[in-house]
Amino acid sequence: MTRFKLITSVVALLIAFLAGWVPQYRTTLGLREDLTSAQQQLAVLKDRAQVAELRDLIALTWIEVNARNYGVARQTASRFFSRVQEISTSTRSESLKPLLATIYEKRDAITSGLADPQGSVQPDIEQIARQLFELTPQ
Repeated sequence: MTRFKLITSVVALLIAFLAGWVPQYRTTLGLREDLTSAQQQLAVLKDRAQVAELRDLIALTWIEVNARNYGVARQTASRFFSRVQEISTSTRSESLKPLLATIYEKRDAITSGLADPQGSVQPDIEQIARQLFELTPQ
């Protein structure tokens, strides 16, 4: 009879363990899914914030070019292209990387155009600004 009590006790203990463990395990799985979803949303929002930062920098560059403040425009454009390079290496967005690469290719033409007041870089700056404005939600 003691053997029966021992087996019954072990089975009861196993059932009690599973009764406590299974709900916790299911809760943990749900929380992991929630965390993954939140991390994905955070990555999307981070990309949007970075694009908004780039949009603001190129808009400021455009304003300075229109005001014929080429020195300030050159500094702002330099900050802009530095951020483009940083963001293109850190972003996980595969749709954003080609656009940033295309924008970065215009760096030398724009910075040299800003060094020469007669150079007309305003259309290039406007084109970049429009591309970035299209990416940012209203």
